[in-house]
Amino acid sequence: ARSGLIVMFLNGAAIVAAFAREATIAYYYGASAELDAFSVAFSFVRTVTEVMPLTLGLAIIPVLAQQREKSTEYIGIMATWLLLLFGTLSVGYAFAGRYLVRLVSSGFEEHRAALAERFVWLVAPVILVRGLLIPTKAFGNFFQRFTLAELARVLASGGIVLTLVLLAQRWKGDALPIAFVVSSAVALIVTSAALRGTRIRPRIKGGFAVFRQSAPLLGALAAFFVLLYARQAINLFLFSQLEEGVLSSARYAASVISVPIALVGGAIATVIFPEIAVAAADGNKVRVQDVATRAVTLGFLGGAVAATLLCLLNLPIVRLLFQRGRFGAEAAQLTSLLVVPFAVSIPLGIIWGILQRVGISVGRTWWLVASISVSLPLQAVLGWVLMRAFGALGIVTAHTICLAVTVSIVLWASRRWLGMKKALLCMAMLSCPMLVGAFFVGIWRSHLGFFLRIALAAAAVILYIGIVRLFLRSVWKDLRYLLRSIRQRRNAR
Repeated sequence: ARSGLIVMFLNGAAIVAAFAREATIAYYYGASAELDAFSVAFSFVRTVTEVMPLTLGLAIIPVLAQQREKSTEYIGIMATWLLLLFGTLSVGYAFAGRYLVRLVSSGFEEHRAALAERFVWLVAPVILVRGLLIPTKAFGNFFQRFTLAELARVLASGGIVLTLVLLAQRWKGDALPIAFVVSSAVALIVTSAALRGTRIRPRIKGGFAVFRQSAPLLGALAAFFVLLYARQAINLFLFSQLEEGVLSSARYAASVISVPIALVGGAIATVIFPEIAVAAADGNKVRVQDVATRAVTLGFLGGAVAATLLCLLNLPIVRLLFQRGRFGAEAAQLTSLLVVPFAVSIPLGIIWGILQRVGISVGRTWWLVASISVSLPLQAVLGWVLMRAFGALGIVTAHTICLAVTVSIVLWASRRWLGMKKALLCMAMLSCPMLVGAFFVGIWRSHLGFFLRIALAAAAVILYIGIVRLFLRSVWKDLRYLLRSIRQRRNAR
């Protein structure tokens, strides 16, 4: 129970530290050319270090589970090869990344383009240290060592805050990538300390055998990774066509919506995903369908509530978090405007994450590859058309529409593994208040005072509770089960 309380406290501290990180970046850089350039240079790094370790882990962890008596040996092999892989990618990006940056930011004027190419050199080491961070945390979790890994999340954000406070005035834009390098290195050292005493040793021999067992899944996941970065590259290309600071405002808006996605997705991951993996491994299709449907309905419920609240409280939240230092009132207005279409994508993003895990668990990774492949051309065309008409708001709207298309395709492909009637009924009923809230704020945002926003947010929460209690009683039971299971699992830690 004591360990569970510590992990819960560190989870909350990590969220607070992440907000402090974004607020510090806003204070020193605002919506500026430096942050635009950094966002472009760091986009490939972020995709590599977040998606690739996850996909490799999903491909190889089943091998570890099957060979549990050799898990220490297999982890040593995996860690060694990941070190070689991310080291090679880091060096390669340092030398060739500028060509990729030029491609995705072709609309930048000379000053922002030069900054982005300079930042490539500075952020390249992050691929190595941050790329190893997620696998190292997963290895610690495998040995039931959670505390240091959670502490590292706090230190990663806190290190960025401290580095910027010390260096931003003197080193200007260069302090931002350096802060990410330093904080990621500190977090990796702390996370690695959790593996003391496990007798893990670096090993190269046997690596091909481990990866060969995962080859079919690994190939599909590699294609999935490439398509995910292509989707990001399209958005960066479109934002680069707009004036200075717009890309930075979109970055802040995206950081706001990432919190409810992480909270709701994390809660579901704690309870639902292990059950899906076990049921799929046992070949229990009925159990997979039941658990996956529960995850989809609960995820959409949490996402819809969060989206509605963010739509109604967008401007107060942005002002509270960011409006200080170089982040002025004009940037706050644009960021709050972009929060609205981004917020509509929150339940879609949660459902997308759930369906990814379902597809991988049941061995249907082609769902993921096919869905993104279909939506990419649509995103490029629709994004360009809406950008010409509505600017940054059009790009974000196109992104949300294409995410909806992607999720719809995967929902249709996974219909054998979901209770479609229950899932679609839940989505239809919960979407209405969310879309009405987004439309209302978009039309009347200049007439909404603070207290009116608070009143509307409270009314929205009451409306959602009424819908679930009166019309979606099975979802209400699932929600109570989820909360009870989270408490039990955390107490068990």
